[in-house]
Amino acid sequence: MLRRIHAREWKPGDLIPNEADLAIEFGCARSTLNRAFRSLAQRSFPDRKRKAVARLA
Repeated sequence: MLRRIHAREWKPGDLIPNEADLAIEFGCARSTLNRAFRSLAQRSFPDRKRKAVARLA
């Protein structure tokens, strides 16, 4: 995910695909994706809302 952010595939204001779709794409568990999102959130990348999609800040 971080590579996509740095490569500007996901630009500020873009919606990030949901965890279920990304888990399938990356071949990992949703819990792994959730940990990755939390790690990115500590860096202030995605603006996450409970029960909603993430948007890059």
